Amino acid sequence: MTLHCFENDVDTGLLDQKPYLFHHKLLGHPALELSNLARVIPALPKDRVMYSKGLLKNGDDFETTFRRRPADRSIEETIEEIRKVDSYVMIRSPEIDPTFADLHRELLSDVEALMRKQGVVEYRSMWNGVTLLGEAMNR
Repeated sequence: MTLHCFENDVDTGLLDQKPYLFHHKLLGHPALELSNLARVIPALPKDRVMYSKGLLKNGDDFETTFRRRPADRSIEETIEEIRKVDSYVMIRSPEIDPTFADLHRELLSDVEALMRKQGVVEYRSMWNGVTLLGEAMNR
């Protein structure tokens, strides 16, 4: 099985059973380059883009935190400073922008392949879009 976005260390027996670590191949993907993100994200519909400054703590309400945009920081400033400041950017259905369409297809293809490997041959995709989530890149 050839995966485009994930390394081959995904243990499909653990899917939907418990949290575990696996590796990805997304570093350097053109859609995720900071220059592309800085150009595309601010142009997306505002209801699709959520961002936060600072890391969330266990127990924080994830959705509420993202709905409250930081009053002292724009999305442009958040992207510009993401390498140095702990912050998150979340995009709902990023594939509406053509620069994310290939990545979206590759992610779906990988997930479908992993599900087939686990024995799930028929399913109805509940994905109406992939969510991209990033945090400070200085880790």
